[in-house]
Amino acid sequence: MVEFIGRTSTDESDMLFQGVLLRDFVDLIGAEDANQITVRASDGHAASLPREDWQRWPIVLVTRAKGKSLTIRQRGPARIVYPSKRYPDLTKQIYDDRSVWLIRNIEW
Repeated sequence: MVEFIGRTSTDESDMLFQGVLLRDFVDLIGAEDANQITVRASDGHAASLPREDWQRWPIVLVTRAKGKSLTIRQRGPARIVYPSKRYPDLTKQIYDDRSVWLIRNIEW
């Protein structure tokens, strides 16, 4: 598990988030050779995340906030968070579009 303090969208205040690095998760699920993964949300949104993203940046698959499991109200049960506060290059719309919440499944 990794932790960071921040906000994952402009309508949230800073809080403590926990989760796993996406690169570790991809290895754990056996997708280490995948060129991309597709993350699908329960609201119908889907995004393809290319391998170079999770290899280059410490993207987090967030599952907890303030030590507790994410709720639907917090856009859980899991969400993809790009570390845009630490890496200004990630403030582009393309990375916002890849920051999926309400994750239902991940495919490769």
